[in-house]
Amino acid sequence: MASNGSRFRMKMVELMREDGNLISYLQNTSHQMRTPMTLIRSYTELILAELYGPLVPEIRERMETISSNLEEMTYFVDQVQDIGYISNEKTKANIREYDLVGIIEKISIDISLIGMARDVRFKLENMEEPFDIHLDQHLTRRAVSHLLRYVISTAPHGSEIKLALKPGKERVILIVFGFGQVMDMDQMADIVRSMSETEATFTTMEWEKLSLPITKAMMEMQNGDLTIFEDENDRTVYVLEFLSNDP
Repeated sequence: MASNGSRFRMKMVELMREDGNLISYLQNTSHQMRTPMTLIRSYTELILAELYGPLVPEIRERMETISSNLEEMTYFVDQVQDIGYISNEKTKANIREYDLVGIIEKISIDISLIGMARDVRFKLENMEEPFDIHLDQHLTRRAVSHLLRYVISTAPHGSEIKLALKPGKERVILIVFGFGQVMDMDQMADIVRSMSETEATFTTMEWEKLSLPITKAMMEMQNGDLTIFEDENDRTVYVLEFLSNDP
C-alpha cells in the first residue's frame, strides 16, 4: 500500500505546480478539445456504418485511419484531463461501495476494441460474481482504464492479457499479467517532469508511459497503490491494490 499518504500524487502536484495556472489550463483545454472530438467521432462512426451510403474500399481505409487517430487523440485528452484532476489539491476521493468486478468488466470490454486489429485480448479470472468494496468510482474507472490502455498498446500481436482478482482480509488486488516497461516512482516522476517542460518533445511511446504515473496517483488518492515488477516468465506484472473495507 502507499505509505505516508499519497506520496506520488503529491510529487505530481509539486511538478505541475511550477506554473500556478497550469492545472486550470489543463482542465479547460482538455474540456474544449473533447467537445469537437465527440462530434467528429460520431460522424466517423456513422460513415463507417454506411448510414450515408456505401463506401468504396479506398474511402473506408481512409475513414478507418481517421477513426484510429481519433482514438489516439482521445487517449491524449484523457491523460491531460486526468493530470489536471490529480494535480488539483482540492480534489478529494469519494469513497462508497461499488462492484469492482462490474467496473473491470466494462472497462476491459471497451479497451479490448483497441487490440482487435492485433488480436490482443483480455482474459478475466475470479470475476464470475459481483464483488462490492469501498472505492472511489471515478478514480477507479480512470485508473483501470489508463492501465489497461497502456498494457494493450504494448502487447505483441496475438497476446492474451490475464486479469486476476485476489480478495484478502485487508486489501483486494487486481493483478494484470501484461507487457510494457517496469517503472519505479523515480522513473514515473521523470516522465511527468519531462512532459511538463517548456519545450517537451514526447514520442508516442512516452505519452503511453504517462498512463502509469496517472494510474499510481489515482490509486493513492483512494488509499490504494500501483506496483510493477517482472515475473519469472519475463512478463510485466501490474498490481492495483484496494482497501477491503471502509477506510
